[in-house]
Amino acid sequence: MITSISSSFLLVGAFVALRIRAEKKKTSVKKTGRKVFRVYVDGCFDLMHFGHANALRQARAIASFRSTGGGKEGGDAEGGEAEVELIVGLVSDEEILRCKGPPVLPEQERVKCVRAVKWVDDIIANVPYELTKEFVEELLSEKYGIDCIVHGDDPCYLPDGTDAYAIPKALGKYREIKRTEGVSTTDLVARLLEYADASENTTSKSAGDESSGGKRSEKNERHEARFCTTASRIAQFAAKVSYSKTSKMHEETEKRKTDKKQRKNERNEETTCCYVVGAFDVFNAGHVELLEECSFVADKVVCAVIADEYLTRDKTNQPPPMLNQSERAMSAIACRHCDDVVVGAPARLTDDICKTFNVTAVVFENDDAVTERDRNVCEKNGVQILSVKERVFSRKKLTIAKRVQANRALFEERQKRKMASEKAYYEQKAFVAED
Repeated sequence: MITSISSSFLLVGAFVALRIRAEKKKTSVKKTGRKVFRVYVDGCFDLMHFGHANALRQARAIASFRSTGGGKEGGDAEGGEAEVELIVGLVSDEEILRCKGPPVLPEQERVKCVRAVKWVDDIIANVPYELTKEFVEELLSEKYGIDCIVHGDDPCYLPDGTDAYAIPKALGKYREIKRTEGVSTTDLVARLLEYADASENTTSKSAGDESSGGKRSEKNERHEARFCTTASRIAQFAAKVSYSKTSKMHEETEKRKTDKKQRKNERNEETTCCYVVGAFDVFNAGHVELLEECSFVADKVVCAVIADEYLTRDKTNQPPPMLNQSERAMSAIACRHCDDVVVGAPARLTDDICKTFNVTAVVFENDDAVTERDRNVCEKNGVQILSVKERVFSRKKLTIAKRVQANRALFEERQKRKMASEKAYYEQKAFVAED
């Protein structure tokens, strides 16, 4: 008991010291008239999906509202509305392994995916899983200038069972956002295992192995999708994002605009549109790399997410996509390298598509998917077919699925814990308003 009481006094003392520093920072901000409100959200962002993207969108939007009263959180000393910057802390591979088990995606791939989300202004890599007193103090200091720390309404516990966000909560710097229902990394890991197994069954059947008889076991049936795509969610994702002049994304965006303008002047080019066709199932670092390459060579990038009806097993001789067309499209819409997204696009290029979008170049996610019909349509409409090879990252979901399959025992053990945690979450969850 004595040890516990002493620890409590020390913790209270730490909270008081941090609150004093935070108040000093607030006074300094008022004196300088700074008008950028900086929001911090951290996470593993493993298998970066549209649920993560929506969390980042909400985190950036939360700065526009006070937690009570609906007033402006990010106003300056005179009450003017502040610009917002979202800083994302990415937990290291080692910390994820220590606290949750092995990540599916290594840090390099997770960084690529998170940086591509259009609501993100900057990333802090290798952050600790636990928001310690020292790290929170660093976040609130002039080094990072964070004004509030955000997390979802699902609980986040450390290995010892304590709240990972206890310190920012005690400081009054914590804000909560609504978890996106119907998608989670746990859910995707389960789907990946199903997909890897289904792919092996397909390969065995193609090789003439009759032992499986082409039948899929019950565990390999397609995982039921629970995400409900609404018009308001699509509108939220499709909305343009503006960056403050101090944001790294502002610098990057302006540089890209300048480079494109200079290239057009040098080549005397008209406005160009690159139409990118693919399933974009399990949106990953390879997809980001593909769309980024396209954005370098065209003024506008239209991502055509192929409709489910064209990706059935009967038509492709492959397992169907893990995610439905709405789920697949949401990740593409959230990517800063896409200017527009066709939800449920035809698998083949048509004259109508070329004319509707004024297509000047077309890229297929998989070069092997190009048909003679596509070539004829491109030739007729003066459209160039470009090939964008994988450079650093693979865009094949089977590559990711095999990683999970190779560590099946570890992931299945983690799945048991996470599924129990998710079940408890849904049983006790209450309504949380969203921006």
